[in-house]
This record gives sequence, structure tokens and C-alpha cells, in this order.
Amino acid sequence: MLSRLIPYRTYSTTFAAVSQISHFSRLGQIRLALKIFDDLQDKTVTSWNAIMSGYFKKKGPREARKLFDKMPETNTISWNGLVSGYVQNGMIFEARKVFDQMPERNVVSWTAMIRGYVQEGLIEEAELLFWRMPERNVVSWTVMSGRINEAAELFKEMPVKPVAACNEMIMGFGLDGEVGKTKLVFDQMREKDDGTWSTMIKIYERKGFELEALALFSLMQTEGVRPSFPSVISVLSVCGSLASLDHGRQVHSQLVRSQFDIDIYVSSVLITMYIKCGDLVTAKRVFDRFSSRDIVMWNSIIAGYAQHGFGEKALEVFHDMFSSSIAPDENTFIGVLSAWKLNEAMNLIENMPVEADATVWGALLGACRTHRNLDLAEIAAKKLLQLEPNNAGPSILLSNLYASQSRWKDVVELRKIMRARNLRKSPGCSWIEVDKKVHIFSGGGSTSHPEHEMILKKLGKLGALLREAGYCPDGSFVMHDVDEEEKVHSLRDHSEKLAVAYGLLKVPEGMPIRVMKNLRVCGDCHLTIKVIAQVTGR
Repeated sequence: MLSRLIPYRTYSTTFAAVSQISHFSRLGQIRLALKIFDDLQDKTVTSWNAIMSGYFKKKGPREARKLFDKMPETNTISWNGLVSGYVQNGMIFEARKVFDQMPERNVVSWTAMIRGYVQEGLIEEAELLFWRMPERNVVSWTVMSGRINEAAELFKEMPVKPVAACNEMIMGFGLDGEVGKTKLVFDQMREKDDGTWSTMIKIYERKGFELEALALFSLMQTEGVRPSFPSVISVLSVCGSLASLDHGRQVHSQLVRSQFDIDIYVSSVLITMYIKCGDLVTAKRVFDRFSSRDIVMWNSIIAGYAQHGFGEKALEVFHDMFSSSIAPDENTFIGVLSAWKLNEAMNLIENMPVEADATVWGALLGACRTHRNLDLAEIAAKKLLQLEPNNAGPSILLSNLYASQSRWKDVVELRKIMRARNLRKSPGCSWIEVDKKVHIFSGGGSTSHPEHEMILKKLGKLGALLREAGYCPDGSFVMHDVDEEEKVHSLRDHSEKLAVAYGLLKVPEGMPIRVMKNLRVCGDCHLTIKVIAQVTGR
């Protein structure tokens, strides 16, 4: 089967072929992109543009220019791609030659050239070119060039601040990570357009302010502003991240009313949202609505089944994907890795048509943690440390695995290496949605939740029920070599258990309790929650 991972196919539409060409070009898999391009009978200017971007990434500027010269037809996008490609490769003078030869320029052309000069430190040339722009906007230019401080000063001096300028400042501050300043500009605006709202929501989503994004989306509707397409997509992503199923369903209803739900991209986002919220039935229902599905939809449903423990179902969909002549990518393999046995997964990685990246090795390492396979875990962790030397995650997982097998010397040695590299573990937290409000819990004895004492009492009662059911805490999931009583106390304070206890207190009988976590659930918590479900009938 592995020999068929990139099957030959005839694409039903040029659009589908161009999508795959662009996809493989982004991955740097120019050979696969070229295969699809060469098989195209009707090569449009869009398909030429897509393959040219791959040439710049894999074959270099010279070959990309040769390809450009062979194009039977070009448009402004083609010329912009050539300018941007030269700029990205530091060939600023070649970029300028192309820019001067362009039969027609748009704002993208001017911006690419100006950005190139700024990146090379040629500020005078950038300013000269700026003053030649047909439609100058000092604020937008300084923002796009990364000079947010200068943009802010100019913005303050404007006697009248038009909506477009305010939107540029919101985007500029957001890209610079200044979310507080972004919110200040937003709040001071007397008039806002669709772009204002969608930009602010997008910034909240991208910068990890999920609760603020939901609140702003609700405010937007309260003020009678119809949500735009970009804002709806951002909010769906937020709903998935927070496992906020009620909010997600409301947004889905709005999409149905506006007929956005028939869009294949929107449906992919919907599927991902429902999967993250644990509603696989609705995710599959959305998936089944489409006879023609893209790679993102297939990957989402495969990963969803695998992540929720339906390995056989994931593999079944994987085989259906082959029958549909859709070529898998690295994200497909991540989902499949979670469904197969470890040795089969390792064999799959070694025979992948694309080189395994950090996400693939991370999926294998996570599976090794579940199955306690130390040999493969060490291989996966070593690969991950080579690919992402500043990521503490692989070391944490490997350290946990060492601890589970009482290899304390290896734990100590690994911690020394982590300290030397200044690698630190991200604090774990879990959250649950109750009455459309998201409650966040931190582990390690945190008392930040206002009903913390009530939650601990509930955990105490649950502990008695669990012991009667024969549950015994698995101390191997505590990294430190400490006595059993301290291990039990440490395990009790894990954030997911606090969230589950709160759910049992607040979520009505008969309703599912959905808990989300930013890190991997430990084995003891996984076992504990299974037993809690049995003894409480939830």
C-alpha cells in the first residue's frame, strides 16, 4: 500500500489541480507538484504561478526566472511572485529590475519592493519608492515595513483618523504582539466597519485571547453588525480551541442561514471544530454532505477518529481516501500514526514519500508514551530535538517515560540538559464550558477558581467512590522519586481532574462533560476519568 501513497490521478477540475500544486510547492515537494503540473492539459496562468513559487523554494531564483520566461501568459500576480521571490532570496537589485519592467503594478508590487529595501537596510531607496506610490498611505507603509513606532507617532498626529487608518493600526499593533494597544485603538473608534471587527477578532484568536474573541463576537451581534466571513472562521477556530460546543453550534446555524456552510473550506473548519469539541457524530455528518472533499477534510476526520480512540475507523477512512484518489500529506500520516501499532507506525514514517517533520515525530513520541515503548521514544525524541532544539515538549515526554520506569538517573541527566539549554515546561491547564462561560483550571495546588474548596470536596467524595471501585492511583506518572502519599496528592491536583469535578457539580445529569487541555493528558488522569464515568454514570 505504501507504494500507492501518491497515486496517479486525473483531476476533475483545474482548480483542484492548482490547489495540489500549491500545496506540494509549499511543502517543497517540487517533484510531486511538477507531476501534477505536467499532466495538466489546460495550463492556466494560475497554475504557472503556483509552480513558480515552488521553483523559488526548491530550485532557486535562476530556475524560477527560466520558468517565468516560458510562461505563455502572465498577469500582475505572476510579476509580483517574481519580485517577492527575489526579495525573499535577498536579490534586491534583480527584484528592482523586474519591478521596473512590470507592465502594471498594484499595491502588492509596491509593498513587496519597499519591504525588500527596508529588509536590506536601504531606507533611502525605500522612501524614494514610497513617494512614487500612486496611492500613498504612510501608516500602512510603516506598519507593513515593521516600523510600528513611527506609524503610531504619525497616527497620533492625524487630526481626523479614518476607519482605514485605524484598521491598519489595529493590524500593525496586533502583528507586533501589542494586543492592549490594539484594543485601545479599537475602543476609541467612533465608527467601525466589517474589517475592524474581523481584524480584532482574528488578532484575539491568533494571540491566544480566545475568551476575548468570543466576547467581542457576541458584542458584534448585540450591536447589530452582521458577522463577516473572516470573523466567523476565526470564531469557529476559537470554539474548537475552547471546546465551546454551544457557541460553535450557534455559529454553525448562522453559516447555514447565510449559506456559507456549502463552502468546502468553511466545512473543513466546521469539522475540525466539532472534532475538538468531541462531537464526532456531527463532524461526520458535515463530512458526508460533500461528495468531493479536499485533503483538509480527509485529514480532519481521520485525525478526529484516531484522537478519540477509534483507530479502526480512522484506518477505514484512510483507505476510503485512497479510493477517492486523494494524495495524502504529512498531516494525514499524523492521524494514521495515532491509529496504528508502534512498529507499523515506525515503518510508515520510514517509507513516507515526504520527509517526516517535527509534528510526525511528535505523534510517534506521544504514542510511545501511551504504550511505554522507551526504545522508539528515544529515537523520536532525538529526531525532535534535532528539528526543534528550543522545544521542551520532547524532553518532558521522554523524562516522564523514564520516570514511569523508575530510571531516575536518566531523569536527572535529562533535566540537566534541559537546564543547560534553558528549556522549560509550559504550565498545564484545563478548561470546561458551563452555561456558555469557560472556566479555566491550573494544576499544582492552584486555588484561583472561586469555587475551589467545593471542587476539592467533590474530588474527596469521588476518591472514596473510586477506591470502592478498585481504582489505585498510578504513581509512575509522577516524575519525582517521592513517597506514595505525596504521589497521590500530586496526582489529585492535576488540572483535568479539577475540571471534571467542576463539571460533575455544574453540568446537568444526562449532558456530556467536555474538558479541554493544553498539554497531553497523563495516563493516571485518563484511567481516573474512565472510572469516574463508570461510577457516576456520566
